[in-house]
Amino acid sequence: MTGSPRNRNAFLVIATAAVCAAVVLTIGVASPKPVSNPMLGAEWECHRSAGILTTCKHLTHAAPLTHRTRTLATDFRRV
Repeated sequence: MTGSPRNRNAFLVIATAAVCAAVVLTIGVASPKPVSNPMLGAEWECHRSAGILTTCKHLTHAAPLTHRTRTLATDFRRV
């Protein structure tokens, strides 16, 4: 590797800081903490990741708009 030792040391410090930041961010995103939000109500579940990102999802499932029954095969030769 060409260059002065000072440049190599600066590169190692920057690379180490970037790797540490990536590890901290990965741990923060991988282990979200539950958050209660009384404004949303009981049917919502919220999690905070990495201290700044909050995601919420609706726990109750919506009923389908139409209920489809099994369609019978149509024989077009007899029509």
